[in-house]
Amino acid sequence: MIYAGTALAAIGNISFSYMIMTYLGDVVDQVEWKTGVRCDGLSGGLVSAMMMFAVGIAQGLFNLGLMVTGYTQPQQIGTSAEGVALYADQAAAATGWINFSYQGTFIIVGFVVFFMFCFVFKIENDMPKISKELQERRVAECAAKGIEYIPADELERREREEADRMAEEIRIRELKERCARQGLDFDKENQKALDKRAAKAAKAARRTKK
Repeated sequence: MIYAGTALAAIGNISFSYMIMTYLGDVVDQVEWKTGVRCDGLSGGLVSAMMMFAVGIAQGLFNLGLMVTGYTQPQQIGTSAEGVALYADQAAAATGWINFSYQGTFIIVGFVVFFMFCFVFKIENDMPKISKELQERRVAECAAKGIEYIPADELERREREEADRMAEEIRIRELKERCARQGLDFDKENQKALDKRAAKAAKAARRTKK
């Protein structure tokens, strides 16, 4: 039972800890799709504020539960033969409240999230349509302004190519300086570096195919 409860609590904790930020971008896209207004900053600020207030409220409820269930300051009642301090047991209600707070609440959250995503929260089903329509809107807006629309994946590709180009220029410049200092043949040293890079890329490609 302990292992099963811990596993269920971990599932609930994952949903609480990661799914909020994971789906925040999708929610922002959906709001823009419905209203025409994109609210990245407002959404991020609201989520941060809500999480901050939630922590304070949760700590207050936890401490209130400890008071109601009769939790007391740990009292040492002796020492074991091995020299380990022994403390009096807490009230059963207090122990139960602590276990529920650290495991039961996460289990409840896990079931609530499961229900919401199975029967209520259907945003994932609409995301392909939402993404397509948002991109079409941006293309039309850019065309109306007479500017080029660059999709996010194309922009990322261009930025990556530019970063690779700048890195290659730096590599060549540093190699030329090293060859000049050490009296080496630049063409030979450069070919060695290119061959090594090609071998590394081929090895990575073979590993990917496997």
